[in-house]
Amino acid sequence: MKASAVVVATDGEAAARLLPPSQHSAPAVAWRRTTCTYFAADHSPGRGDGLLRLNAASNSLAHNVSFPSDIAPEIAPHGRTLVSVSTHGEHGLDENTLTERLRQELAAWFGPDAAQWQHLRTYQIPYALPVYAAGQAPQQELRVAEGLYRCGDYAAYPSQNAALATGRQVAEMILAVQ
Repeated sequence: MKASAVVVATDGEAAARLLPPSQHSAPAVAWRRTTCTYFAADHSPGRGDGLLRLNAASNSLAHNVSFPSDIAPEIAPHGRTLVSVSTHGEHGLDENTLTERLRQELAAWFGPDAAQWQHLRTYQIPYALPVYAAGQAPQQELRVAEGLYRCGDYAAYPSQNAALATGRQVAEMILAVQ
């Protein structure tokens, strides 16, 4: 198979295995874990604004809360609101304890109804985000060699935005040489 360009659009660990050894293909050395817990609520406390709620309290479990069904109602159980809660780091709690502690925290945010939200599912994501080390360059080189590119949050900063932004940058680089 011939191609004028190859783009490795993967996580940092896979990129390290797929790309030739060089200073430009070093994998992320550490990962941040996240737990995503989903609830169904009778109505949206998000008021349909589509905003992500961030929690700056370091002693809290809930790092952020969103109501994705405010944007796409079809993803929630019929007639209900889907609540997405992210918990960062190692919390050491079993699913039932985590769920109850989250309900307590969320009741402080959104009122007593949150204590009754129906737990739908919890997902453990051990490799959620690469660690962005102090002093790390804002972005690594995306062009690895002639016709070989990489993109992903590991090459910039840990976020979906960086994954998408580096992908767009690579696409623009490829289009510029075509």
